[in-house]
Amino acid sequence: MGFNENLKLLLLEKSMKQADLCRMTGIQTSLMSEYINGRKSPTIGNAILIADALNISLDDLVGLPRSKEAW
Repeated sequence: MGFNENLKLLLLEKSMKQADLCRMTGIQTSLMSEYINGRKSPTIGNAILIADALNISLDDLVGLPRSKEAW
């Protein structure tokens, strides 16, 4: 699953709208739309803002599987 698909799923799971995420992160609506539609990938700074707003790790944001050794 790509970043944009994972972001869409996370927004659904957290019952958030794109506008909510934009307000929480300060990222412009047009840029967030490009992330959600897969036309652009976020900078690491914006990815951190998004992960923080969603209260998740960067690994979870990009959809990396969790390793059992990490537990």
